[in-house]
Amino acid sequence: MELNMTLNGLELWKATGGFANEPHVHDDWYQLTLPVRGQCHLVQERHAYPLKAGIGIIAHPQTEHYFEIGSDSAVIVIKFRKPPLGSFGGAELSGGELSFDLPRHLILLR
Repeated sequence: MELNMTLNGLELWKATGGFANEPHVHDDWYQLTLPVRGQCHLVQERHAYPLKAGIGIIAHPQTEHYFEIGSDSAVIVIKFRKPPLGSFGGAELSGGELSFDLPRHLILLR
């Protein structure tokens, strides 16, 4: 891991050259995993996703996931919590609870 930055409700990580983590879940964090060089082998809820640079995936809270990159690869990980009321277009307040939809898989093109 070569970069780790934490802000209020947001974490940014960058890993390069031969990184792997263990299966885990985040209680209340979403996680966007985005390879920026090479490939990333990501497993989410027991499904394997071979991600190439520019193609990312979102793990919702309580979703088991882990990934591995080779020595010639780099990945950016952005973790975030549900945004506060009024700060996210499309957010709805229902019964005192904030809800909004994020895709389970996000494809980003270069």
